[in-house]
Amino acid sequence: MGGAAFLGAVWQGFKGYSQVRAQHIEDLAAWRAELASQVSELRALIDYYRSVSADYAYQLRSLGVEPYTTAVLPPNAFRHYNPEEGEDYEAS
Repeated sequence: MGGAAFLGAVWQGFKGYSQVRAQHIEDLAAWRAELASQVSELRALIDYYRSVSADYAYQLRSLGVEPYTTAVLPPNAFRHYNPEEGEDYEAS
C-alpha cells in the first residue's frame, strides 16, 4: 500500500507542476504581449519625431540654412546596411 501512496503523491506533484508551469507560460505570454504593445507605441513615437525632424531640416534647407546636429551616430548604426547594395539586408 505504501508504493501506491508514493506513486499517487508523485502523480499529484506532476499535476501541480504542470498547472504551475502552464500558469507561468500564460504570464510570460501576457507580459510579452504587453511589451510588444509598448514597443509598438515607442516605434510610432520615434517615427513621429523622425518625421518632424526631417520636416524641420527640409524647411531650413529650403530657406538656405544647412542644419547642424550634435547627434552622435551609434557604433552599430550600419550593422544591417550593405553599402555595395545600398539597401538594408539581414546579417547572416
